[in-house]
Amino acid sequence: MKAAVLSDIHGNHIALETCMEEIHRRDINKLIFLGDYVGELAYPQKTMALIKELKRNYECYFVWGNKEDYWIDYKKGSKMTWKDNNSTTGMLLYPVIAGMATQLGIDPTPLYFGLLSGATLGGNITPIGASANITGIGILRKEAYEVKNADFFKIGIPFTLAAVIPAYIYFWVLYGV
Repeated sequence: MKAAVLSDIHGNHIALETCMEEIHRRDINKLIFLGDYVGELAYPQKTMALIKELKRNYECYFVWGNKEDYWIDYKKGSKMTWKDNNSTTGMLLYPVIAGMATQLGIDPTPLYFGLLSGATLGGNITPIGASANITGIGILRKEAYEVKNADFFKIGIPFTLAAVIPAYIYFWVLYGV
């Protein structure tokens, strides 16, 4: 029995559909979902409808991710793990960072920047670090172009450095850290 492990869909039903095409092509019959089904992207309803359809057609196992915890806590009225009008990335760490900054007597903004950078680097550097990367690779495979990790790194690392280094310099100049 072949199994596929899926995680961090974040409402990207297009990426999920691309993954499912590959799963069908490889004749995989067991799906293991590791959470973060909805999140920042625009079509949570389409994503959840697709997941429900998959559950009817495949042997599926589901685990909650931190995004599900945020949504459930938010629905219950909790403000501990949710900030309105912000991404949920690292939301549980916001109070930790605020507490650290208070104890250190510093502005927490550079620490938030560090959290944001760390949370997004995997998606920029690795082919499987973000659902958009998986979608793009699926589209390229449909066009008979195979993307290798080395090819992705040759593009992803310079772009990541081009984004992170100027931001680091900006924060270093602005905050002296």
